[in-house]
Amino acid sequence: MKRIWMMTAALLLAITPAATEAGEKIENPEYASWKAFKAGTKITMRTTTTAATVSTKLETTTTLKSKGKDKLVLSTQTVTFVDIPGQGEKRIESPAQDREVPAQLEMPNMPEGVPGTPKPEVKEGEETLKILGKSYKCKWIETKIKLGETTTTSKVWSSTEVPGGMVKMTSSTKGQIATSMESVLAELKVP
Repeated sequence: MKRIWMMTAALLLAITPAATEAGEKIENPEYASWKAFKAGTKITMRTTTTAATVSTKLETTTTLKSKGKDKLVLSTQTVTFVDIPGQGEKRIESPAQDREVPAQLEMPNMPEGVPGTPKPEVKEGEETLKILGKSYKCKWIETKIKLGETTTTSKVWSSTEVPGGMVKMTSSTKGQIATSMESVLAELKVP
């Protein structure tokens, strides 16, 4: 789950208008992606990850509990289903956790990258996805990076029509250990 939120945060920062200097205040991309929705709005993302012979399914439900002009409060609950060969599926439910999302962030000092690390290939485009019987006009960003014999390709579709912005994300790694992950909008309730 941490990987999903990190990739989403990176996407949101990538599509946010750049500040001119580190330390400058900018609108928090996560706040911006929720502010148009009413308290009580709820989304569930369903994620499936496969690594070697282990498959994990994750349902993450995020609810907008409250919002104001300085912050909003999100409550997130996760249910994990792990399918272990010979042991069957295990269900692990985490209690809901609330967190405050400030309206403004201080622009971080963004380093150019890690010396010796290749820059990813980046593609961008637009596409309409039909999910849950509704069409969402999305912007997508695809990245591909090769480190040694390992190649990772990720693609994120985002829409302003969905709280949090993310409609779908895929990621696959090919190399010594192959992994794949897909996260897709599974439920959206707007009061």
